[in-house]
Amino acid sequence: MTPEAAERLRREYCMMRMVDSPHVVRALGEITLDGRYYLKEQSCPGILLRQLIKHDGMEWADFYQIAGQMIEGLSALHDVGIIHKDVNPSNVIYDTESGHVVLLDLGISTVFSYEKAEGIKPDNIEGTLRYLAPEQTGRINTALDYRADFYSLGITFYEMVTGHCPFEAETPTEMVFSHIAKTPPDILAQRPDTPPMLAEIINKLLSKMAKDRYFSCEGLLYDIKRSVNEKKFVLGERDFSRRFEFPQQLYGRERETAQLNGDLKEVIGGAKILVSISGYSGIGKTSLVNEIQEKVLLAGGLYLYGKFDQYHRNVPYYGFFQAIKQFCDMVFLEPEEKIRRWKEGLTAILGSDTGLLTSKVAELSLLTGSQPVPGDFTPLEERVRFKTVLGKLLSFLASPGHPLIIFLDDVHLADMGSMEMLEEIIRNDEIRYLMLVVCYRDNEVNEAHPLIHSLNKIIRRKGRVTQLNLKGLDMECAAQMISDILKASRDKVSHLAEIIYRKTKGNPFYIKQFLRLCNLKGYIKLDVELGNFCWDTEKIQNCPAQENVVDFLLSNLEQIPKETLPLLSAGACIGQSFTANDVSFYAACRRVKLLKDSLWP
Repeated sequence: MTPEAAERLRREYCMMRMVDSPHVVRALGEITLDGRYYLKEQSCPGILLRQLIKHDGMEWADFYQIAGQMIEGLSALHDVGIIHKDVNPSNVIYDTESGHVVLLDLGISTVFSYEKAEGIKPDNIEGTLRYLAPEQTGRINTALDYRADFYSLGITFYEMVTGHCPFEAETPTEMVFSHIAKTPPDILAQRPDTPPMLAEIINKLLSKMAKDRYFSCEGLLYDIKRSVNEKKFVLGERDFSRRFEFPQQLYGRERETAQLNGDLKEVIGGAKILVSISGYSGIGKTSLVNEIQEKVLLAGGLYLYGKFDQYHRNVPYYGFFQAIKQFCDMVFLEPEEKIRRWKEGLTAILGSDTGLLTSKVAELSLLTGSQPVPGDFTPLEERVRFKTVLGKLLSFLASPGHPLIIFLDDVHLADMGSMEMLEEIIRNDEIRYLMLVVCYRDNEVNEAHPLIHSLNKIIRRKGRVTQLNLKGLDMECAAQMISDILKASRDKVSHLAEIIYRKTKGNPFYIKQFLRLCNLKGYIKLDVELGNFCWDTEKIQNCPAQENVVDFLLSNLEQIPKETLPLLSAGACIGQSFTANDVSFYAACRRVKLLKDSLWP
């Protein structure tokens, strides 16, 4: 057993101990024998739900008995902050004698309220593909939270009712696309005796956007019980979130979003466009760009991401290499025949210069084979050859029917070679069907910065450039954002919104962080009876705020538990982003509860 596998079992054991529910499998202990770690679980009599589902669906009495208990088990997990992430008929056991249902397998569950799914390769996509929520694929601009479990539950309910899943596909790529873009076949058309409101409930669970699903197991269970006898009612009458959370929605960027969508249409038609987006930290640059990610996928295109940072400023073309690595990961998601065609195409187009790329991006050598780095070049010669071979790669990837969007973040931290590469890409007339998006913090550059020089050069050479500068939200949009967060009317939050707007200057990230701090301090509380938030305006007014969000975060470091700082230090050694698993392994933290309490406010 690898250390990673043992650590996964330890995490599962810790999570199982956090839950006390008859509908979630219990942990009985842990033991190490002959150097191997074992997890002891309760023995659950019965058979897997998978074995109960008939080709024409389940009996209604069985369905409702099982569905209700599944929701109760999921509710117990969500109440302690656990996202299951793999709800499916193989992880549910049913005792036909007692009628008892138990949820199994917390192996990939997480104890965080949100996480960003970034897995691309099949072995990196956590969960069972047929039951995967769109946001678990890492292909859309939505963070993964507890509502991903509702989508998986919807797929499971659909299968329990009809006898089959809503989507079938020959390849993982096709299945991912189905979850993101396809509408499930009508349940009533396949099983006319389905209670009509049950069909509506399942459709709501299967909403592509998490915000359109249920907010709570309590609201879902209430509707499920009503659907047994009632023919028509309003869904979600008792459904509201018990959490302080932020809508995954872009506010106040309608003009900029329309511009990006228009540019994307031009690129799909064969254009090549450079889009530069500037603004202060937290202003929403990345969120804006990610708005087009799903549209790129639906258009048959590639969306690649690379990020420059201060720790790799001495690594030439670092952001480009990250984007190429992501492309390689995407290719390996394809079926074998398509991978073979990619290999043949790349080998032919890159030729003898392949080694210039594979020496920097090892993953590419899995597609092209190991290639020697050609010749002994001077630094100047190597830069010229590299520009040429990268140009060939981009012209190959960007083609009719397959537009290429490359998003390079924090490009103000890029090296000079990368600046030259930007200029060369726009100058190269052989490259079409390409949108190159660069984001940078305008407070960290001036007119003498190499990035500004490069952008001005491209504009002088008549390159097609869109420049967007993001400022803070206006008062109207900030008030709407605060209204949605607090689940209150605009009129009710108007005075509070004015206070917060003055403190944050409309910076979306700053607004969220300030509200989070007020919630932690108890200035904002949930009224469980009414299902909305109440707040102490005077305390919020007196809560200190700084000139900008960076200073605000630094000034509130004391809000971080003392156990967290060593974990953050370990995470910083890993890189700009890290997982709880990484920190658990490197910091020798063996208890998930500690990670949850330490890393999530």
